[in-house]
Amino acid sequence: MNPVPKERLEKTLARVAREQGLDQERLRRWVSFLAMCGVLERAIRDGILSRYYLKGGVAMELRFAGAARATKDLDLGLDGDRAYRLSSFAAALGLGFDDFTFRLRPQPRHMELADTVRVEVAILYRTRGWQTVDVDIGPAGAEDPDLVDPAITGLTEMGLSVTTPIRCLNLSEQVA
Repeated sequence: MNPVPKERLEKTLARVAREQGLDQERLRRWVSFLAMCGVLERAIRDGILSRYYLKGGVAMELRFAGAARATKDLDLGLDGDRAYRLSSFAAALGLGFDDFTFRLRPQPRHMELADTVRVEVAILYRTRGWQTVDVDIGPAGAEDPDLVDPAITGLTEMGLSVTTPIRCLNLSEQVA
């Protein structure tokens, strides 16, 4: 992503949201989700993750943007048991992505019945707080994720590059 000072990014986000008729907070979440996708792709390249895919509301928003129901959390499928998924996710976040860094908040919530761990991730832009996102890390069961080019508008107008394609649970499994 281009080096844009936080104040400028904030102002640019507000302007782009207004010009394109987007909810400013939703656009901010999309930026956060895409920054996390960038760090996940980097973790694949660096061999920290063997695979991942997004599922749930974020996967639908990446496909259909404003036509999808807004979501506030990111659902992620990773390989391994809960402890391994959590440690590999933490290692991936340590890589950072462009001017974004990530901090895993302490005290994950283990959801035994769903074999899932919920964590809070603090996202920082140029060392300043940007947003906090809940991430549900579940098991990766699907073999062939869809490679999705995000349908989200406004990011290039903000001077942000987009990691593409992004690995999402294939649409037939998502809808089922």
